Amino acid sequence: MTQGEQTRTLRQLFDTAGVGWALREGADAEARRYLQEIQAVEAEYERLLSEPMSSPLLDQLVEEGEALTPLIQAFASTTSASIRVMIYCILKGAEIRRVRYDYELERRSQLIIDIELSDNRTLRFESEDLWDAEVLRHFGMTKRGGRPILEGYYAFRRG
Repeated sequence: MTQGEQTRTLRQLFDTAGVGWALREGADAEARRYLQEIQAVEAEYERLLSEPMSSPLLDQLVEEGEALTPLIQAFASTTSASIRVMIYCILKGAEIRRVRYDYELERRSQLIIDIELSDNRTLRFESEDLWDAEVLRHFGMTKRGGRPILEGYYAFRRG
């Protein structure tokens, strides 16, 4: 795929996900940056899971755009590669097992999220970047038998 084709593909994905504004000006330069961020997510996934993704992430975003919309939206924010891997895993069926967030005004923001993959492996994601805490807004919340459950990762509403 040429640079121009990649830029058009990303623009279409971002527009459909409601974050087309992220690729409006300087589209080619921004597209290159987003492609590097997509590759960083692939590398982080391989580092954390000791295996590569089943297919290149850009291909998955194209093929499963609707299902992966929350991940596409995460590229329009400053979310870290590690947290984007977590989003990807949840969208692929991982369960949220534990969430801890500790915040102190002008001192700290610490996020720890444990997820369980379908093969029963547990992954821990930790971040001290305040912007990674944005993911907390996207978890689905419910109760079963009065017990709290965080389930799924949802896109923000598209304009």
